[in-house]
Amino acid sequence: MKTKSIFIVIMLISVLLVSCAQAEAPDAEMSMEEGAAKEGAVNSYGMSDDWVNLGYMWKTIEDRYDVVHTDIDMTSAEQITRLDAEKEAPVLDVADIGYDFLGTLLEKEHAMAYKSPDWETIPDEFKDPDGRWASA
Repeated sequence: MKTKSIFIVIMLISVLLVSCAQAEAPDAEMSMEEGAAKEGAVNSYGMSDDWVNLGYMWKTIEDRYDVVHTDIDMTSAEQITRLDAEKEAPVLDVADIGYDFLGTLLEKEHAMAYKSPDWETIPDEFKDPDGRWASA
């Protein structure tokens, strides 16, 4: 289970960097790094520094992309409720939402599609064809 959680977290962090780039400049010419740096902040839900070595990952992201990370620790259900409330004015960049809540997340269209560079190496049964989730 730890491997699955860590992989999902890595996928979500990748999604975060893409969403930072797209939030500030929908033009495909801006790189993920430029978008993250331009926004200057990363807001996460349920991804505290003391869980699965996220502190190290957040520090690396902060240093590499010159952003400040802020997390609000909450359960998957609380995160989905918060996403519903923020639909018109999103605050969240990335979240760790448990697999049991995947159906609700997809039904409410809260998952952004993203296929990592190694997408093709993930077996089909462990990923969404549209890139909205992956597990390993």
